[in-house]
Amino acid sequence: MINLLTKSEGLVQVGQRYKGPIHAVTTVVAVVYLVAVAASAGWWVWVGARKSAVVGERDTLSGQVGQLAAAEAVVRQVISRVDMVEAAMAQPKQGPVLIKVLEEAQKKGLQVVGWHTGVVTVRGSSLQTLEKFAEGLEVKSVTKKSDGVWEEAVVWK
Repeated sequence: MINLLTKSEGLVQVGQRYKGPIHAVTTVVAVVYLVAVAASAGWWVWVGARKSAVVGERDTLSGQVGQLAAAEAVVRQVISRVDMVEAAMAQPKQGPVLIKVLEEAQKKGLQVVGWHTGVVTVRGSSLQTLEKFAEGLEVKSVTKKSDGVWEEAVVWK
């Protein structure tokens, strides 16, 4: 029979001697794991919150883009009308008639404040339609109303 009692007592003594450092190392390892788990959870919470904020900001900016597209359509329409009047005044057919209207208005002391050539409403997707709308103008008539205001009938060709 083998007597292991002395060895067992030796192991118990060694265990008693290293009991404190073993508990300390085990505690440190457990704390490191807990900190790592908490950091990982915190990271994913932060990423999720940031993603929600970015999605909200993206939706806000998308709405602003739609509003700016509508404003751009209005600006393009105004620019297009100004360009069309200038182009019409420079053309051989319409130009002299429009210039004559302006000259007659100035002789009479009147001021032409606008040309009514039609109204076009567009959305952002149909800007090309607006840009291609009409190649020129045609003056049908120039009349003086009873209240002394000159009225011109300028229509699209």
